[in-house]
Amino acid sequence: MRRALAPLEAEGWRLRHSLAWQGRGDIDSVAIAPTGVAVAIETKTKTYDRRQLARVREQAAWLSRRRRRWARNGALGVMCLVRARGVERVEQDVLVVSIDRLTHVLRVAAGMRPDAPSGG
Repeated sequence: MRRALAPLEAEGWRLRHSLAWQGRGDIDSVAIAPTGVAVAIETKTKTYDRRQLARVREQAAWLSRRRRRWARNGALGVMCLVRARGVERVEQDVLVVSIDRLTHVLRVAAGMRPDAPSGG
């Protein structure tokens, strides 16, 4: 995940990994766009369930409430599938995306230029 998100850092994004969250585990990764949108990213291989989607939604809501300086323009929940390709959809208000589409989708969702060079 660090390697996939690295191109965003060169564009001014801030990244955090394994962020403690409400004493119930962690948020796998948080990407903070220069536009003030924070993204909670949960990483799965290929499969996930409704409960995991709900958790990502809760993480994004928590970022909006508790990390306002990171998420001054809101927060999004993303489920990233590392062993899938070409996935880009919304399920239960969570962006579900394969790792090959991740940086493009994050740029678009955060209001950045979608045509910026993609590293993954």
